[in-house]
Amino acid sequence: MMGFFSWLAGTRAGRWTAIIMAALAAFFIAAARIFSAGQTAEKSKQDKASLAAYRKRSAADDEASRRSDSANRTELARWVRKPDR
Repeated sequence: MMGFFSWLAGTRAGRWTAIIMAALAAFFIAAARIFSAGQTAEKSKQDKASLAAYRKRSAADDEASRRSDSANRTELARWVRKPDR
């Protein structure tokens, strides 16, 4: 292992290899952080959409539970067929 490090420090090819490896490592670390930030943002966006859908469902359920059974039947009948004129 010490031979490898001495080759990196002691030769021109070793120094260029070390510089290139360090640059590649920095690039991939930056890419991983950007990817992780994108994943976090997308998850946050999906969570907000899920919460909005839940609130909409909850409001519809509350509205249906407040109405009488006959009013619910009348409302659902409008979905199934056209009202008589």
